[in-house]
Amino acid sequence: WLVDINPAQLSLYQPPPPPSFDHHHHDQNGHSASSSDSTTSLLSDSQSLLSLLDNNLSQLHSLVRKRGHTNDPTQQINSLMSKFQEAAQEMKQVCELLRLA
Repeated sequence: WLVDINPAQLSLYQPPPPPSFDHHHHDQNGHSASSSDSTTSLLSDSQSLLSLLDNNLSQLHSLVRKRGHTNDPTQQINSLMSKFQEAAQEMKQVCELLRLA
């Protein structure tokens, strides 16, 4: 599903500034190039976290279908849910940082 998302449709998305060779360049919002780098890093982190969350959901879907069988995956499900919740919390923090950027 992530492939179908157009970044321009995201409310936090801002097009990257044109490349600049001036290391002290400020964009139209007054942010320095290092601010742009941190925003790019946050966007990269959010993409990685979304990929992790999507992967966890796929694994959970598969494990839940096996619930109640002889090799009940309840412990695996609980472990995966903990990882999912951690990643979701990190995603929330990244979104809050992006909102401030």
